Amino acid sequence: MNRHNTTEADTGIVDHDHKRDIQRKSVLWQAYINIDGQKFYCQVRNLSVGGLKIKLDFPFENGVTCTVEIPRYNLNLNAEIAWHSDEFFGLKFLDDHELIREQFSEGAAVVGVDAARFMEALG
Repeated sequence: MNRHNTTEADTGIVDHDHKRDIQRKSVLWQAYINIDGQKFYCQVRNLSVGGLKIKLDFPFENGVTCTVEIPRYNLNLNAEIAWHSDEFFGLKFLDDHELIREQFSEGAAVVGVDAARFMEALG
């Protein structure tokens, strides 16, 4: 049987960590990213315990720190830009796992993520 390897061209998604073992949830949420006191509109496209993928129409470099506000779930998450490809950015959470756990403990079920597995992945 021939297996087709999905590429970025097929999906528009870049998997920067092929060994990823963390559950990922596709979403489409309005959000804001705060960088150096400036607030920019963005869309959250997916999330995991380690970070999230956003679509943002402004260019920023890897390593830039930010806060992501997701008004729908009253979340404020400290993150760092880990990668970018065109208008897509991968953000890595900077807060310790306890704070992430607190912020997502109730929200995980709301967004359809298996809360027990999500918390287990936090360690």
